[in-house]
Amino acid sequence: MVTREVEAFVKAALPAPPARVLEIGAGRGELAVALGEAGYAMTAVDPAAEHGGIVQPRSVLELQGSFDAAVSVVALHHIDPLAESASTLRRCLLPARRG
Repeated sequence: MVTREVEAFVKAALPAPPARVLEIGAGRGELAVALGEAGYAMTAVDPAAEHGGIVQPRSVLELQGSFDAAVSVVALHHIDPLAESASTLRRCLLPARRG
């Protein structure tokens, strides 16, 4: 369960909606749903996810496309291989927009 405090903390660190946001290690997708309802264009991945839900059963190494931001709440310690996954994530993240 995602608390309001976690949701507020994450929103404060994200660019404004409708930014494309990736959630890594999304579990059942509660945060992805909350951020989607707040106007973010969400992609949520978790290798342990079931097919057919909001969370795609994929690893970071399988990412395609580009994102304005990425978030992971208490999940990075499960990412393996971490260094290779971080490199893949870096390629998928767009440079920060300047106003």
